[in-house]
Amino acid sequence: MTFSITLSLRKYIKYYKRFVYQIRFLLILVLTSISLGLLPQTALADTWTPDSFSTPNTLYGVSCVSSSFCKAVDDVGRIVSWDGSAWTADISGTTSDLYSVSCISSSFCKVVGGSGTIRSWDGSGWAANTTGTPNTLYGVSCVSSSFCKAVGDSGTIVSWDGSAWAADSSNASSSLKGVSCVSGGFCKAVGDGGKIVSWNGSAWADDSSGTTNSLTGVSCASSSFCKAVGFSGTIVSWDGSAWTADTSGTSSLLKGVSCISGGFCKAVASSGTIVSLVIPPTPPPAGAGADFAQTQINTTQVQLSAPQIAGALTTLPEGASLSGNKTYEIALPIQNTSPVAAPAVLASLTVPAGVQVVSVKWEKTGQWYVDGNLPRTCSYDGRTAYCGIGQLWSGMTATLTVRFSAAPGQYSLAIAVDDLALYDAPGNRSTVQVTVN
Repeated sequence: MTFSITLSLRKYIKYYKRFVYQIRFLLILVLTSISLGLLPQTALADTWTPDSFSTPNTLYGVSCVSSSFCKAVDDVGRIVSWDGSAWTADISGTTSDLYSVSCISSSFCKVVGGSGTIRSWDGSGWAANTTGTPNTLYGVSCVSSSFCKAVGDSGTIVSWDGSAWAADSSNASSSLKGVSCVSGGFCKAVGDGGKIVSWNGSAWADDSSGTTNSLTGVSCASSSFCKAVGFSGTIVSWDGSAWTADTSGTSSLLKGVSCISGGFCKAVASSGTIVSLVIPPTPPPAGAGADFAQTQINTTQVQLSAPQIAGALTTLPEGASLSGNKTYEIALPIQNTSPVAAPAVLASLTVPAGVQVVSVKWEKTGQWYVDGNLPRTCSYDGRTAYCGIGQLWSGMTATLTVRFSAAPGQYSLAIAVDDLALYDAPGNRSTVQVTVN
């Protein structure tokens, strides 16, 4: 078997428009006014608005893989879908209470609920899974189409391997209310009485949580950063070796938590309270201040180098294969070659039919800001992976690592790299041609 890879680069240059200059001028004016204290910073605060959807039932869980695909579940077996503009009801095939949903793409979701109910989404409809347990399941977390964990009453944990659910030995007898996995080798599950158990790829083991308060939710951004929440405002934090108590600032029952990095989390309470963890970025090093100050309102196009292939295709272990095909990995470095910083870089990778993506992750080298633990998983909707890389200082490199499975043939992987902070920046478009013989 031989492999050949060629790279062709196409740049599409956008023409400057008069209104762009007007928008840019207003942006400069607003940012300058804020920095001088002439406008309050809350003028640019995010605003939550209600969707045009209502139900008398309690919604317990939601999972999104893109801005045009979400699934939400409620307490009478209802599942609703978001298509980018509206919520519509799915035919769920169950009336059981549904408590949690986990989607990894627009063609793969799992929902769990009462009496061991699990339903599976394949892109067109929901079907029942056989779980082998009568116990209520409260949480589910999937990291791929061949790896999920679901947890519930009496310490129940069941595992999905791509074809069937099987019971795990959890070392827990109390109810487990939430689970979060970042890979097939790392999960955390939490429950009543402060119970926390940890998955290492082969077995579950007890963690010492340091609390006897019941825990209702957990979110892990990496194997060295997790937050678990629960009764009486309890929040405990995992740093890779131990759990320690956080000060939440509330005594309310915290029902759920979500972390996207080691520096940003949100937790929600039954009282309507929302608490946030936002770790501010560290200052740039000496000598970087000029670039930083300039690029806050800088209008110069930030040039990002085209992705280049680093090394040849590498065959991964057979255990990572899909549909009988071996799984391969390629690395695509992206470097900011301009003299100024790029504050909001988005890399998008679109794959053709026939390529099954196992994972797309990114990490940065030479970073000056705290971005949380790396590598970071990209969101994937079944066709395009979106990697929100954030700031890239001059000379910094971000690397996208793509693992995919494909039968012999030639495939074009389309890559777009844009700096979203600059309205008139053309960005880069390139195509990686992968030939598998």
